[in-house]
Amino acid sequence: TALVEALELLSEIDSAWNSIPLDQRGLSAAS
Repeated sequence: TALVEALELLSEIDSAWNSIPLDQRGLSAAS
């Protein structure tokens, strides 16, 4: 279903975000 696909996409994004170092997150948030 579309809901399952959306949840899978969010999970992938969350995993990718968690792999980003904290200092890089700061730079991303500032831009």
